[in-house]
Amino acid sequence: MTIEHDIGNAHDGPFGLHAAKLGGTYRMRLRGEFDLAAVETVEDALARAFDGDTQLLEIDLGQLTFLDSSGLRTILEARDRAASSGVRLRLVRGIEPVQRVFAITGLEASLPFADEPCG
Repeated sequence: MTIEHDIGNAHDGPFGLHAAKLGGTYRMRLRGEFDLAAVETVEDALARAFDGDTQLLEIDLGQLTFLDSSGLRTILEARDRAASSGVRLRLVRGIEPVQRVFAITGLEASLPFADEPCG
């Protein structure tokens, strides 16, 4: 299963999402600006991640250029849902402005970040 979405968003910048399930791993690659306009698209893709036999949810932030509080909230909700579903979460680090959001909020140390996508 592969899902691809490209939408415009509130900042007139592009947002894209590619999601694919391979075995027990559900990978999401986010691209562009993750703000309120993109939340519904990401939530729809996340719903598919928890529908079935997913063991690992990987969210790749490496191609994001912007992350606002609604995007951050969506990532935290994914973390909570993964924990309650017994799914391991792995976040691939974003560029410095995106990672700064996690650092400023004090969440960087408590989230499972990796430098590179797995596999």
